[in-house]
Amino acid sequence: MADKDKFADEMLTDDELDGVAGGTAAETAEDSQFLHDLNGSTMSYSELSIRKHDLYEEITKAWATVGVKAVINTGNMLGDGKPNEYYINGHKVWRKQAMEYAKTVVNDCPVLMKK
Repeated sequence: MADKDKFADEMLTDDELDGVAGGTAAETAEDSQFLHDLNGSTMSYSELSIRKHDLYEEITKAWATVGVKAVINTGNMLGDGKPNEYYINGHKVWRKQAMEYAKTVVNDCPVLMKK
């Protein structure tokens, strides 16, 4: 058995936590809400809607409208999947970085802004 005190001083940054806490329906719902508010590229969905309906392709396409390749890793009704993955120009980035990039893309190209 591992000594639980061995890692008591270990702390993750917010970015690291975002990276390990992904793959949940809640995170994917937050992605839909973020992208809906940013440029209207998807509807804003609840966690229950994400879990109940197959909306992962729609969210992936919405990320693509701002130049981010998203790999949405689904969970199931009882548990969560592995972390979602985000790529910009082929490079894996944290979710927070993908969101900041998306904001920059929309601000630089007003045509992409939500009307």
